[in-house]
Amino acid sequence: LTGATGFIGQMLLRDLLQHVEELGISKIILLVRPKKSKSGEERIQLMLSSEKGLFRSFSEAELGIIEVVECDLERPNFGLTSHNDEGDDTTVVVHPLLPPKQSISHIIHCAASVRFTQSFHEAASSIITPALQLQNLAREKKAKYVHFSTAFVFGSRRGSMEEPLLEELMPFPSGGDMDCGGGGSIEPMEVYRSMMSHGSLASRLYQRLGFTNTYTFAKWVCEHLLLLEENDSTSTDTIILRPSIVGPSLTCPYAGDKPTTLVAAACLYLKYQYNLWSFGENVTVTVIPVDIVSRYSLCKAFSSEKKTIYNVTWDAAATSTFKKCFFAWDDFAKGLTQAGAAEGFISRFVACLTLFIALRIVPLCRFTPERFAYWHGALVTRPYAFFISVAERCGWCFDDKLVKRWKYLLPFLDLPLLYFTYMNGCFYFSSELVSPPAEMDGEGYMMTCVRAASQFLRRIDSSSSSSSLSQRSTTSRETEKTLFDISRQEISSPLWWCLTQPRGNICIRMMGYFLHYLFQYTTDGITFDTATAILSQLTEKTKEGGHNDHHVILASNHRSLFDFLVLTFIIFALPELGIELPRIVAAEEFSRIPLLGWIARCCGAFFVKRGGSEEDAVALTEMVKRMKEKDGVTVWMVFLEGGRSRDRRFLKPKTGFLRCLLNTGGHHTILPITVNYERLPEQSTFANEVTNTAKTNLTLVGLYTWLHKVITRNVSSIGRIHVTTSSHPIPLPSPKADGDGVKDASHIAARVQQEQQRGVVVSNWHVRAGARVLLLEETVVRGFLLAQGVAFWPSGGDDSEELVELPTSREEMSVIMLHFGHVFATLLPASHKRWAGWLNPCLGVLPSAGTVATTKTRRDSADADGDDATDLVVAALTSQLNEAEQVVKQTLNNLHAKGFNNPKREHVLQYAIASLLSSSSSSTNTISSVFVAAAVAMTVTADASDKIPSSPSSQNPRLVTTTRKTAKKQALFSPPSIGKWGHANSQFTLCHHGHKCVSFTGDKRYSFSGRCFPNLIPFFEKELGLSVGAITAISSSSSPSLSNSEWECNLSSTSLQQLAELTGGEKNNNLVSTSLNVRLAHSSGQAQEEVHLLQKNSPSSSLLRIPDVVIYPQSEEQCQSLIDLASENNWCLVPYGGGTNVSRALTLPSKRVEPRPILSVDMTHMKKILWVNEEDGLMCVQAGMTGGELSRELKKRGPKGYTVGHEPDSYEFSTVGGWVATKSSGMTKSKYGNVEDCVRTVRVCTPRGVLWQGDDGTSNNTRGGGRVSMGLDLTSLMLASEGNWGIITSVVLKIHPLPDVKEYEMVILPSFQVGLDFVRCIARSHNTTFQPASVRLLDNDQFRLGRAMSSDTNHVMSATKLVQSMALAYKGYSPDKIVGVTIVFEGSHDEVHVQKRNIRSLCHKHGGLLAGHRAGKNGYELTSSIAYLRDFAMSSFNILGDSIETFVPWSKIEDLVRRVKRALQNDHSARCLPGRPFISCRISQLYHDGVCVYFYAGASFVNVPSPADTYKDWERLARMTILNCGGSLSHHHGVGKVRGEFMESVTSQGLQQVLKGIKDGMDPNNIFGARNGVFYCGNEDKDVDADCRT
Repeated sequence: LTGATGFIGQMLLRDLLQHVEELGISKIILLVRPKKSKSGEERIQLMLSSEKGLFRSFSEAELGIIEVVECDLERPNFGLTSHNDEGDDTTVVVHPLLPPKQSISHIIHCAASVRFTQSFHEAASSIITPALQLQNLAREKKAKYVHFSTAFVFGSRRGSMEEPLLEELMPFPSGGDMDCGGGGSIEPMEVYRSMMSHGSLASRLYQRLGFTNTYTFAKWVCEHLLLLEENDSTSTDTIILRPSIVGPSLTCPYAGDKPTTLVAAACLYLKYQYNLWSFGENVTVTVIPVDIVSRYSLCKAFSSEKKTIYNVTWDAAATSTFKKCFFAWDDFAKGLTQAGAAEGFISRFVACLTLFIALRIVPLCRFTPERFAYWHGALVTRPYAFFISVAERCGWCFDDKLVKRWKYLLPFLDLPLLYFTYMNGCFYFSSELVSPPAEMDGEGYMMTCVRAASQFLRRIDSSSSSSSLSQRSTTSRETEKTLFDISRQEISSPLWWCLTQPRGNICIRMMGYFLHYLFQYTTDGITFDTATAILSQLTEKTKEGGHNDHHVILASNHRSLFDFLVLTFIIFALPELGIELPRIVAAEEFSRIPLLGWIARCCGAFFVKRGGSEEDAVALTEMVKRMKEKDGVTVWMVFLEGGRSRDRRFLKPKTGFLRCLLNTGGHHTILPITVNYERLPEQSTFANEVTNTAKTNLTLVGLYTWLHKVITRNVSSIGRIHVTTSSHPIPLPSPKADGDGVKDASHIAARVQQEQQRGVVVSNWHVRAGARVLLLEETVVRGFLLAQGVAFWPSGGDDSEELVELPTSREEMSVIMLHFGHVFATLLPASHKRWAGWLNPCLGVLPSAGTVATTKTRRDSADADGDDATDLVVAALTSQLNEAEQVVKQTLNNLHAKGFNNPKREHVLQYAIASLLSSSSSSTNTISSVFVAAAVAMTVTADASDKIPSSPSSQNPRLVTTTRKTAKKQALFSPPSIGKWGHANSQFTLCHHGHKCVSFTGDKRYSFSGRCFPNLIPFFEKELGLSVGAITAISSSSSPSLSNSEWECNLSSTSLQQLAELTGGEKNNNLVSTSLNVRLAHSSGQAQEEVHLLQKNSPSSSLLRIPDVVIYPQSEEQCQSLIDLASENNWCLVPYGGGTNVSRALTLPSKRVEPRPILSVDMTHMKKILWVNEEDGLMCVQAGMTGGELSRELKKRGPKGYTVGHEPDSYEFSTVGGWVATKSSGMTKSKYGNVEDCVRTVRVCTPRGVLWQGDDGTSNNTRGGGRVSMGLDLTSLMLASEGNWGIITSVVLKIHPLPDVKEYEMVILPSFQVGLDFVRCIARSHNTTFQPASVRLLDNDQFRLGRAMSSDTNHVMSATKLVQSMALAYKGYSPDKIVGVTIVFEGSHDEVHVQKRNIRSLCHKHGGLLAGHRAGKNGYELTSSIAYLRDFAMSSFNILGDSIETFVPWSKIEDLVRRVKRALQNDHSARCLPGRPFISCRISQLYHDGVCVYFYAGASFVNVPSPADTYKDWERLARMTILNCGGSLSHHHGVGKVRGEFMESVTSQGLQQVLKGIKDGMDPNNIFGARNGVFYCGNEDKDVDADCRT
């Protein structure tokens, strides 16, 4: 074998060694010439011993059959000579290793000087002479002679599809054709002699036949000479093999092993981009892989066929499978340009310019080979040679090594001349190679050639270490990968770089510009390890056909929001990968983030709903189909795990989108991608979320805050990011109609995740974290990972993991360790099967789901050490898992002891973590709460109902069935809703099935009606520490009907007849009702305990007493007659206004306390304005008119309308009489005062008759409007009377003209303390003109609740919110401390102007921020939604909450607020209630000496025994704490029965006796027996004393 050190020769030698036995070979003799001071023996030994060579897998014994003969094939007799014994000058040829008896079977000659600019003499000496000598040797040894020629021996002939170039000699022309005299043929030997001498004949023949280089010409002549003796009996058995352009190997031993002339041309193109090239359009590269050449050649060499010539290239018929065999020169040039730019060999600008000239400018010149050679010499070769000569003469200016390298490049500059012919026209051959192997793919093989060029350049270029691209090659037959280091791209102008990228809209380009700096500030490098051939194949498939029926799905694991950014940036920054910018499948929740959702959509994202209904799936399928057909989308990016993995484990993949793709038609291929992080940007947040079910959602405010920290360099680096793509794309099969589609999708998703697991790499940073969690040495953990075949982070020069500080939190370190947690899954003992499934969800789905990385990475020489390390790691992990299970078991026992027989997962987790943190045990302190959280999830089964209700569950429970007969009658009553606040058609409800978005239904009576609140449920989850799944929804359809045999009407028919006659009608008229629903509605108010009783149908509902009759008087006379009738019949009367009280004032005494029949006196039919005196500013109104009705009526009076100015939170539904009876306070108290400031006189019906003061108040000539001094004031007596004294029938009120201006404002302040000082300054203003109508200070909790109730549909509000957030971040305000002050301005323009100026001044003084009119209005109207929100939370999620108000002096506010919150939180923990309590407060009314503090307290009571009683105890604790801290019993809600037990502590016994005495005087028979306030009887389970009965 000759040429064994060459490209083809090495592959031939390797294949010969592999098939020694099959071919019967006993010895392989290599004829090798010495080179560069190395002998032939040394050259062969160096080749065989190379670690990266082709022969590393052969043993010494297998290589022992190789023998080397050092010779020179160009010299006569190969230069093997010696002197004779006589010592004269004659020589005798000696073959030391080729004695006459040596049996030689084959002589394979593949050596040649592949230099295309040789002279005729040099070409003949290096090509023809050795071939003839070797043929003579073969004739001597009677061996078969195998000669390697070239397929391009046909001169200017190229062939065609119809007439390809045949496997035969191209004949010599006649002498006449050559003007040689005579008409005979030219003899090959003459041409050979001409080439060896003057070359004239050879030159004419060369030009006549159109040869372009002496190499192919010499090969043609050599073929004729070798076959001259073909018909001679003494001829040698000779075959000629004609390979075309030989490229890198396809599969053996791996792609791109050795450089070829094609690779050399590519290297020149990459290394010297200022060369001149000409690439024809759609001209195929006639290339064949060297391993196919070798196998085919040996097959023919050792066959017994009589055929002489073989074209070793693809047959012309193979063009039917063009994409499998060939690729185009222009595509090759594009691939080289992209790779060169990406790898840093050339700048992208120069690369694109060179490509443009080669593909567009040069072809326009229509060069002939001669003209191209001229211009190439003029523009490239000669200037370069001149430059080198100057450099040599000016050696003092240039380094000698550098000049030497330049000279080394000079001979290769003529490669464009050699390839000009092949690059500008297609060749067609006849060959036996018709069908390419299955692994052959033209485009993929093109990338193999590109990669081979870059590899070869690195080996010969000492500057490769500074390249921006490093590389790692596999040692198996897998497709080789390339490692792109995105972070080291040299970009002088990032903006220009983004704008000049070949694709992407303006939004994507600007995002690329932003990400360029973001990654510089936050990471230590991003590397991308990919099989470029695979990518090329996939992207090429998407271009086939005209209908985009092939689609690529980039399926990545999901660990961070950075995943979107990193992957999109890689594809944007590396257009040479050939991947189209993908459409990103994102969760619908992301679309609702203001501004970000819009940006994501512009950058190619579209949003899908997780876990949607069948209708949602159909809609998604239609949308994807439309995107495919109309938008031509072929590349998709999807995260099959759905949400981000909070603990960095692999989550069970979702299959919904895969099934959607199947249903849209076309062919799909999934490319698994793994994104590896050292430290996640969200790492600390995720570690907290693992042990806290409330997830932290991305918000615009949080994003800006984080970006502000990034810009100011206050964010720690997250280290390196490494992205890998799988070498095994996964095809998505066609959908099945038999129902197996879901199973197939699950199986495919598991395969994708398995490939993602193979792409996991770990760094020393991960190892250190794992060692600290497992309490082991780092070397043990590293040994364990190596033993399991886990790949380590590719070296990039910088040991950046040393720069990233390891967190101190055990939870964070556990999360870091779980980066490779899937490795543990198959190693755990059988007793920990659940843990194995937790660590790797693919277990059980795929048989080999436990494998990781590649088996080639295992340490074969250290199995024992690896086994020891594995045992230690598994034992340490198993110990921690066992201890975590023990913690959970102990927590469950504690909860069972507290009465929680079936606690939810979140409930158990909460107290398991609490016990873990409070434990002093050393063993417990080593357990990670991440494992405890997992143990809870595996131990406590999930409740099937733990999901968002599919329909609004906050609807009113159906308590009783209404008959058709009574339906019409009840409609006339318009009774208040049972156990529900407000308007019947107004309520909070879930927007869609299974979605965490809330909307408010009903007419547009509120500004928030019809709006969606996507942040509300997430706010509940975060504040209460429970997921919405754990806050189990209560289905309204499952609520049983309330009924009680004791609820029958106890009035006789005679009594009912009397009532009917009193109201002016028959027994069953609509003013007297015995309907159960109506009576139930009148049995309670809106206290939390009452609402829960009716909504939840608790066992306590059986103790509920309801009135026997509800009567609707229409006049004061009817009221007085009713009282007289009650006195006669010994009835008890309870006045009823709007039913909005929260003090249980309407809760009726039990029959044990009050055995008499009870009548509810509903005043809502007495709702007339009796008179209005505009001049005096007074009016008289019946007590049954609601605040909403009164407001509407007064707006119609006068030239511009009037207002009372009294607006309590319940003013829509509460009545004027109720305002007086509870001594209410309004939201605009600062301008109009409380109810005592608004009321002038009242009229009251009592058993002693109608009470009035001043005059009877029946006309507008009343004297009772002004201030008087006449002893005990009737109005004062009736204020806060709570139905104990009589029936308030009418009230004289002050009225005011409607203000000219009503404006709102919100002031944001840094803390509650600053907020108190701000509102104190307003309250203490000497000039009351400076005081706005309403000033309310919201603490941080309530302020955030208001923000959560903001809608995301208004982009203006979103932008405003962003600006506010930026301003707050700039000021350094903490989101967890800021408070808001809502302000209402009312009055004239001048008055409002002065007030606003004063507020701006105070805001500036206190370092606040004005948030504007809309924010102020939303904050002010938040009050209107609170009661609706309470009902929704209670009915839907079992969250109980209510308000607690008090008056507090300025000096005690902070202490009171702090102690109340702490008391409730401590009690919540002591009772082991689930989640966390939500306790907020606001300052709602300002006084000179203090304020009204309004608490909102709520908590989840899922699975809590007797939740209403528990909440009552909780509220009682709050009231006791308030009193102990100096607060009042009530500011404006009244006492009722809720606070009745505290009356003894706030009123003296003497005063109580005086009040009871007045009561006896006014109502001696206790007709008004509501027993509220001072008349409260206490716990009715006790013995009832005589005073209580009377």
